[in-house]
Amino acid sequence: MYFTSGRHWAALFDALHMTGDLAVIIAARTPILARAAMSPQHGIDPEILAMASEKVVALLEGAVAAQQGMLRLAASALTGESLQTLLRRTEAIGLAASRPARRRVRANARRLRATL
Repeated sequence: MYFTSGRHWAALFDALHMTGDLAVIIAARTPILARAAMSPQHGIDPEILAMASEKVVALLEGAVAAQQGMLRLAASALTGESLQTLLRRTEAIGLAASRPARRRVRANARRLRATL
């Protein structure tokens, strides 16, 4: 029997909310990147360094969370958990992997919204 868990809907609405936050971030950062491209002699804006480093950190945090979820999934499969439990653990892997990026996008949108 196919079911849609509440976490599935929460992830969908998080993704939809994140698209609005991404629009704010792009609108705020595009002038910064354009200014850096037009006049490189002024040095690198700290926002450019922050946006580059936060992506690497979010990627690593998401990868570690996904690996932990994969270990839980493998342990559940080896112990004979039900299919429903295995499906929930699979869903949890995706949510855990994307959580650091969603958290940073939300924080950046809040911070950059004040500059627009």
